[in-house]
Order: sequence, then C-alpha cells, then structure tokens
Amino acid sequence: DLSGSDNPYQAEWFDPRSGSKQSIGSVPGGSAYSFTAPDTLDWVLLLQNAQLSPPQITSSPLLQATVGELYQYDVEANGSPLPTYSLVSAPQGMDIDSISGLIEWTPQSAGEFEVEIQAENTSGSDTQVYTLMVSAPPTGTSSPSGTPTDDPPPKVTATPTPPDFTIFFPIVRN
Repeated sequence: DLSGSDNPYQAEWFDPRSGSKQSIGSVPGGSAYSFTAPDTLDWVLLLQNAQLSPPQITSSPLLQATVGELYQYDVEANGSPLPTYSLVSAPQGMDIDSISGLIEWTPQSAGEFEVEIQAENTSGSDTQVYTLMVSAPPTGTSSPSGTPTDDPPPKVTATPTPPDFTIFFPIVRN
C-alpha cells in the first residue's frame, strides 16, 4: 500500500538465491497496488523512493568553546533517505551521535581544533569543515577541577550593631 506517500517509487523484484533483479519500473505513490512475483520461487519486492536526494548540511557550527565546559553542536542536514552523521576528523574525545547529529566534547586545553563532519545517505554525502577556537576559562573564577585560582579573596567588612532586644535577668533572694 503506497497510499501514505505521494512520491513515486522504483519497484523491482530481487531473487535472494542468485542476487539477480528484475525491474518493474516506476510506480506512482498515493494508491494501493498489487504485485505478482515472476514465478513461484521466493522473491523479494524492493521499493525505493524515487525522490532520493543527497544530504546537504544546513546548520552552522558554534565556533568557540571554553576549556572545561561542555561544547555542543547539533548538526542538521536534509536528504532522502535521512542521513547518518560521522566525524571525519576531530579532536580526541569529541563524539557525534550518528542518528541525531549531536556533537559533544569537553575541551581540556586551549587552541584551534579542526573539525570535519560528514552527513551520508544512499544518494551521496556532504561535509562541513570548520576551526573550533577553544579559550581558557575567564580569570577570577574556579578552574574546571573546582580548585580556586590565585586571585586574592574579596574583602568583607562587617560593622556590629547593638541588638534590638532587652535581656531580663531574674533576681534570686536567699
């Protein structure tokens, strides 16, 4: 039943024993169809979306990160079928979710890091290359390990004030 899609399909029979294929041709979407196998042996009907398109990465990366802080970039790409994602080159420890395209990394040192991402499907691939600038954390804060920096602590001045209450002492007679 192809009624759930308006896209045309390429249809063919596949013989799993010999690996041969027999083309049926283009079948328009939007309707239900009946297909008859070439003979009484086992055949597999292959339907492939004829509106296939190679991926195109459409998102722009975040180009700055800070040492010790989580860097995230959600790579977005279109294409049919939906693409999968991979890192062609990246700093050690950087990961990408192959399905969602989410990149996560916590840099351990400052510098410039080259990143190359690939989105790929059966119709082709697209790559995105960028340089990620990682800077040291701002001064006057805690380092990523939580230890204080060498900055002197701030001065705090306290001025005592008299209490706003009266104290009663009982008198005891002997």
